[in-house]
Amino acid sequence: MEAVDGSTGSSLVDDSFTLRYLAREPITLDATAVEEVPSSGSYHIGHSIGVDSLVLELRLEAPSYERLDTVLAVAWGSSLGTVRVPLTPRADRVATEGRAGGQPSTPTPSGPPSGNAPASGVDRGPLDAGDRAFGNGDWAGAVRAYDRMPAPSDREADYAFDYELALVRKGISHINLGQWQAAHDVLQEAVSFDFREYTAFFYLGQVQCVLGQYEAGRQSLNHIPDWLTLSISEAQRPIVLTLIEYQLAMCTYGEASQARTQADLQRLRGQALEEFQRFVDRAESLAPMPPEVQAAVSDARQRMAEMRTPTP
Repeated sequence: MEAVDGSTGSSLVDDSFTLRYLAREPITLDATAVEEVPSSGSYHIGHSIGVDSLVLELRLEAPSYERLDTVLAVAWGSSLGTVRVPLTPRADRVATEGRAGGQPSTPTPSGPPSGNAPASGVDRGPLDAGDRAFGNGDWAGAVRAYDRMPAPSDREADYAFDYELALVRKGISHINLGQWQAAHDVLQEAVSFDFREYTAFFYLGQVQCVLGQYEAGRQSLNHIPDWLTLSISEAQRPIVLTLIEYQLAMCTYGEASQARTQADLQRLRGQALEEFQRFVDRAESLAPMPPEVQAAVSDARQRMAEMRTPTP
């Protein structure tokens, strides 16, 4: 088992994490452990059992991440191999939808890590420095480092994929700095790559809606469930698709605030109410509901109550 940063796919920023596990068969066995595990490398869990399968209840805790509770099951006589368990960065380490706009935090949807073998003739120093600054929440430092990245000469090379992911992180850094137009320009470049990393469309859609490009924002967000869903890990997929519903509702809410006629205002408010309710219903089906989704649900309910309150 290996714990990784859910926002980058690479090692945790903390040197170690606490692992607690309980073995079941499904009757509780006398096999529990609490270990302090180094973040680098993998941790091996093995038990001798006389039943058809082994079920492990795991809890992973690290200072910079949300606590994760999960379950693994393995058949008798077999192995799961190395299981990569993504941890979600705490709210002060992830991108917010608008520290400028007071919206709740959303997770940085995970993508494959930077850190492939260096490509011949490519200076990865600025990209790696940007990733380190991003992981530490140093948004301005991340932008400065990413600004120095050399563009890939071959868009089919591994470095080009890492470069695209770095552009997404640069866009997220601009969002956290309230630099929406700069974020838009960077994310537009990111979606021009053939790899089509879904996180680029997630944040581009958000930024386009903030900038008033409502139809373009909806199109970017709708790219993800249409044909990018399989690039999202099975564990993250329901969370990301739920947050897309929230972003679509926010887009309509923003458009309503710009309505020029009473008829348009009423139409868009009604649409936003329907979209927020659809998001809340979907969010409530998640068990457990992640903290970032809980924050979005709370925000959605406040906005719904506001829209239902008669204006004087």
